[in-house]
Amino acid sequence: MKPLLSMIKRTFIILVIFTAMAFVFPSMSSARYDPSLSWYTVSTQNFTIYYPEGHELVAQRVLSLSKEVYKDVTGYLMVQPRT
Repeated sequence: MKPLLSMIKRTFIILVIFTAMAFVFPSMSSARYDPSLSWYTVSTQNFTIYYPEGHELVAQRVLSLSKEVYKDVTGYLMVQPRT
């Protein structure tokens, strides 16, 4: 039961982060692409995060959380996605 609560807690935290980002950066949430921004990418085997210049710390945090959530979800579901 404890791993399930941990997974739910992490999922909730990620949801809060993305919701907060939508309020902090409303112009980004309403537009698909702002050509004046310089965009960067950070990747792992399972995830790719795109972020604008100046948001490196947020991208790294989201990436580190996504790794934990990936491990929890694949462990809970006992399924690995196809690569």
